[in-house]
Amino acid sequence: MSIEKELLNYKENTSISRESLVELIRRDKPDYKDSSVRWVLYRLVHDGVITKVDSEFFRIGRVKPYASKPGCKTKNQIVKILKSELPAIKVVVYESTILNEWVNHLISRNVLFVEVEKDYMHSVFRELQEKIQTTILLKPSIDDYYLYASDATIIVSNLISQAPLHKDSYDIRIEKLLVDIYANELLKEFISDDEIENIVNDIFSTYVVNSKTVLAYAKRRKLEAKMRIVLESFFSGKEVQSLFLWDSLIS
Repeated sequence: MSIEKELLNYKENTSISRESLVELIRRDKPDYKDSSVRWVLYRLVHDGVITKVDSEFFRIGRVKPYASKPGCKTKNQIVKILKSELPAIKVVVYESTILNEWVNHLISRNVLFVEVEKDYMHSVFRELQEKIQTTILLKPSIDDYYLYASDATIIVSNLISQAPLHKDSYDIRIEKLLVDIYANELLKEFISDDEIENIVNDIFSTYVVNSKTVLAYAKRRKLEAKMRIVLESFFSGKEVQSLFLWDSLIS
């Protein structure tokens, strides 16, 4: 049986390790050199039989990367201000309504989250206050949010160090969002606890997710144990062991 036909027997979106794929290839073609094995992996990715997630893992089938939807006018204004006035700092800007892709009840109140390096929080807060006419809150508590928030609120808070970031945009990475759904108390106000599991399932089923990045960021947010449980529901025995072995090596 060819490697393609064998992989078709797997459930679509199933995670499979590079090691397992190499074993399948060598079982079919035991005389293949390493260069030939790499060529087979390249061809499988090119043909959409598998999708590369990171250096160690693939997904069965063609899985698309996550891309944020076009932002609202205020988000675009924030991005323009920050790129112009503070271009060198690390920033993530996203809207509460990005969750509408996965929640049952659509979120109507669009809150903009602006996460920035801690040392620049006050500078960003003042810059936005001067140039945008709306409610802007600096690292509010949940009580403060409900007391002062309006229909168009901007929340400025500190960006957790080592958070996964895009190199070419301020949009949130899907790996960061997966962890923040559990870690960000204000973000959690927009979804019910009952919805979280379905949201996470949908994200893993729909998009390419770098699980190593998820796990590394979860450790920074003190959610390693929780995210291990989440990851275990998407990885089978050998793949889980491989992922967590990698994690122990970098700890």
